[in-house]
Amino acid sequence: MEESKALPVMEEANRILEDFSISQFTLFTLIFLIEIAVCFFIAAKLQG
Repeated sequence: MEESKALPVMEEANRILEDFSISQFTLFTLIFLIEIAVCFFIAAKLQG
């Protein structure tokens, strides 16, 4: 992606993240980490 196109996308992403409170950000981070752990667990079980 060209820099001229990427900059507005990155600015929008920053605005979205700035709107989160610390507790919301912590909650979403925790949920994301749990999802990743579940995916790794399932992959490990599928391999044997």
